[in-house]
Amino acid sequence: MPGHPEKMIVTGWRRSAAWNPNQRIYFALTTDTPIDHITLSEDKTQAALYLKPDSREITVSVALSAVDEKGAVNNLRRFGGKSFDKAKSQAFAAWDKALGAIEVETPNRNLKRNFYTALYHCMTSPYQFSDPDGRYRGVDDTIHRVRKGRSVYTVFSLWDTYRAEHPLLTLIDRQRTLDFVYTFLQHYRQGGELTMWELAAHETHCMIGYHSAPVILDAMRQGILDSLTEAERYELLEAMKATANLPMLGRPEYARDGYLSSEWENESVSKTLEYAYDDWCIAQYALLAGDSATYGEYMGRCLSYRNLMDDKGFMHAKRNGAFVTPFDPTEINNHYTEANCWQYSTYVPHDADNWVRMMGGEEATMKFLDTLFESQTHLSGRDQADVTGLIGQYAHGNEPSHHAAYLYTYLGQAWKTQQLVNQICTELYQPNPAGLCGNEDCGQMSAWYVMSALGFYPVCPGSGQYVIGRPMFKKATIHLENGKDIVITCKNQKLKNPYIQRSQVGRREANEAFVRLEDLLQGCEMHFEMGNQPNKDWGKADQLRPHSDSQIKASTPAPYFNNWEQRFKGSERVSITIPGNDKNTTIYYTLDGSTPTTESARYTGPFTVSGDMVVKAVAYNPKTGYSPVVRHALTLFVADKQLSYLTKPDPQYYENGEEGLIDKLYGSSNYRIGGWQGWRQDLKVVVDLMESKDIHRVGVDCLENMRSWIFFPPSVMVEVSDDGATYRPFGSVENEEFPATLDRQEESNTHTFVVEGGDVARYVRITAKNYGALPQWHTSAGETSWLFADEVTVE
Repeated sequence: MPGHPEKMIVTGWRRSAAWNPNQRIYFALTTDTPIDHITLSEDKTQAALYLKPDSREITVSVALSAVDEKGAVNNLRRFGGKSFDKAKSQAFAAWDKALGAIEVETPNRNLKRNFYTALYHCMTSPYQFSDPDGRYRGVDDTIHRVRKGRSVYTVFSLWDTYRAEHPLLTLIDRQRTLDFVYTFLQHYRQGGELTMWELAAHETHCMIGYHSAPVILDAMRQGILDSLTEAERYELLEAMKATANLPMLGRPEYARDGYLSSEWENESVSKTLEYAYDDWCIAQYALLAGDSATYGEYMGRCLSYRNLMDDKGFMHAKRNGAFVTPFDPTEINNHYTEANCWQYSTYVPHDADNWVRMMGGEEATMKFLDTLFESQTHLSGRDQADVTGLIGQYAHGNEPSHHAAYLYTYLGQAWKTQQLVNQICTELYQPNPAGLCGNEDCGQMSAWYVMSALGFYPVCPGSGQYVIGRPMFKKATIHLENGKDIVITCKNQKLKNPYIQRSQVGRREANEAFVRLEDLLQGCEMHFEMGNQPNKDWGKADQLRPHSDSQIKASTPAPYFNNWEQRFKGSERVSITIPGNDKNTTIYYTLDGSTPTTESARYTGPFTVSGDMVVKAVAYNPKTGYSPVVRHALTLFVADKQLSYLTKPDPQYYENGEEGLIDKLYGSSNYRIGGWQGWRQDLKVVVDLMESKDIHRVGVDCLENMRSWIFFPPSVMVEVSDDGATYRPFGSVENEEFPATLDRQEESNTHTFVVEGGDVARYVRITAKNYGALPQWHTSAGETSWLFADEVTVE
């Protein structure tokens, strides 16, 4: 160390294989006390340092690098040699400067503590990943060097943070935002896609959407990308398009069908809605970049949400061309991402005006929102730890409905937004260790508070429009990097006065319920007068309200069939419905699998089918054109055997009941889209062949997804009987081909376990053993595993 030649530098590294399966971190450390000796554990995975202290206080300096040990040593030498007090003082000064970007004035100490705690949380991620010498580890696991003046960052929880965290940072931290976009571009160049949820140079593909797009759009709209070359700005557009069309996570099916159906992908409703918003962001970026063809294509794709709205306004999962039933909007299930239907049904941030029209107008939309916030907090379906902070069915503890309280303002009832924002800010954010009602999620929970407490929120990030809510401070000043200030003042500001009585933003029309990006960037003053009674006229007039993109045109929603089930017995009555029963729209269909057009058969009423068939239908409106084509597959079930359970599947995984194991319809390797039955114990079933038959082969199709606790059975045993009471052995098979191992934990596999033999019998009893407790190497060691089966065959 400089100035300390006698000191020893200890270096090392750690490699872990968890969420990032190959995460490496290198360290270098030194102490101000001589090191006596170092010992290693027997497996050489742990080291112990023994010191010779000459006082009770010891200072240890540690530096990290994701590149190599040399990088860690360089970082230690660059920043080391400081006393603890000096390092603490410098850190304090750095944080004071960062948090000083926003100054708030209030006599309420708890409000101030809430605000600056939240602002601090907003700045803890993403964090710098490249070393000061410019080297960094890329997503291709090789070492790269940044362009001069740039840095690479890590920990991008974009499904969470694109909503308020990144809009906040884009406004107050333009330099780092440019680095974020630079990081996204390097990610694309090295890995073929933009960042989704990156952790330490590894794309985890966690959560949903391609939410680099709104961050890039917002940066483009604010002029942050002006320093990039024209070629780089166009490359970003190509990167967004490439990412949106990757053959993964249902994206091709979504683009092909105009929405994502649940037989293709789990969380199909959430993915459709978020893909649609991201597509709007791509379209807007293309418009700014002058690419009219891409603009037109993605403006069409951004309408996909319309194909999942049912006649009650719910964003409702479809399967096999029909809405899935039974349906309970409070149910948390695999159609939604960490949410239920209520929490996603308002998610159309880019097309709020048309969404209101599709809901049936302002009054119908108002009733829907009132029910969302005022209904009972009862949740059904699976237990989901993320769904917390409930107000009715609204869940503030997770992200999908973070925008919902602000939607009243689009309806001319801004006072309801003010009431709800005040309730959330005062009840769900507290200045204590348990002060958040949900997962911080890399700053998004706190960013919602920061933006809302300042008084404006980005309902549609990237739009350049912010909806005014309920400012919380007597005065707040946002210091922009261009030297301009945004000053927000409130007269009569008290917690008991949550309602805006009148306002003025710059020289704009008084009492506007939104603020424009251009006003913020130029520096502006926002004045509010508060009161304890709602001023129901504030922001009510149409010209005072926020509005969504006026360039989004009408489209023809997809028709839908009456029944989602593919299997039927005897004959099936087929009916097709036009959303909204629009009299100007006509349905055409085919029965041979061909694509229907206006030249095909016109649908005039229900019809009957009696055999295997694929029905395709399309809606056509002379003004808005064709809808997406909808496919409806039908399979005749022949009851040549019966199945009964000796051990019942879990009700959560009970696809098609007892006949589901013998209907010749096979589940895919993605168990979340259905098709499987699941046990937390041994599977024991009896197959009745209806008469004695020659049996030579029995098979059980099983699934393995060890990360989700689903393991193949260790063994399958088959017995046969003539009378259903006395059984004799037929054969068994041990699972020797697929033993549970750590290296397959991230995979999802299917396999048919076959027992061969020879006998004549009527009844077949099958026992598939559950794996039991999860092994020690599993992240949930000791918990009870699942056994998943689909088809049982007897030949």
